[in-house]
Formats: sequence, structure tokens, C-alpha cells
Amino acid sequence: MIDAAKRLLMMKTRDFADPTRPPLWLTIGGGLEIGERVEDAARREILEETGISNFTLGPTVWTGDYVIETQDGPVHFRESFIVAHAHETDLSRHGWTDLEREFVLDLRWLTLDDIATITDRLYPVGLATLLAPILNGVYPDELIALPGED
Repeated sequence: MIDAAKRLLMMKTRDFADPTRPPLWLTIGGGLEIGERVEDAARREILEETGISNFTLGPTVWTGDYVIETQDGPVHFRESFIVAHAHETDLSRHGWTDLEREFVLDLRWLTLDDIATITDRLYPVGLATLLAPILNGVYPDELIALPGED
């Protein structure tokens, strides 16, 4: 989610797959519910994770398809990164699940310079480079396939 000041909303979390690993910064989003379309899930997740209801969805620009080994076995992720433009910036944790309250350490609007200097783990890999054209309204002609997080 991008605001009018060209900042990206990111969340810093403990690693869901392995809580002993260092935390990482992620974009807002989450899983699909049964029968839910990707765009509908994006709308629901934005509202639940941020409390923001005044936003516009743009195009899907990146995809991810990978498997992460967890303590409970492998989990297959198929991700769609949809550009969302926030028309408000006040954040709320009201819609968070107990798991989110336990694992999310920070929720913050970050500039491109902030993102480029993050020393914590960051996903997607190469986010600053991927994000720069999008902040200027330039979207890829084709979906960009992202590598998994190391």
C-alpha cells in the first residue's frame, strides 16, 4: 500500500515459519479464504491489517511461487502483489488476529530511502529496486516473478 507521499506500508514480523530466526519486513497482505478472489482478499487484508478503508487497488505487478519449510511441514505460497493506493494513513490494529498481535512487531510507512537502508531481512528480495518505478506510476508490462525469501 502506497500513500500520497510515496511511502510504502510495511510490517516487521517475527518469522512465522521459524520464530527463532531474526524478524523480517514484509508488505501488507495474507491468505485467501475458500472461494475468495485475489482482489477481494487484498481488500479484506488491507482493512483487517491496517484499518484503512479508503484506498484504490491498482494492477498486480509481481508474483511469487515457492515452498517454505515450517515446523509443521512444507507450506506452498502463491503470491500476487497488487499495487494499492491509500487515501488515508492512520493505522489501526483493531482487526488483527491473535497470531498477528503475537508476531507483528511494527507497522510503518517507509520511504524508498528507508527501504533501501533496512538491515533486517526484507521480502520481497530487491524491494527497493522493484518499487522505484511503481512509486512513479510506471508498472511492468508483464508480471515479474519473484524469488522466495532466503
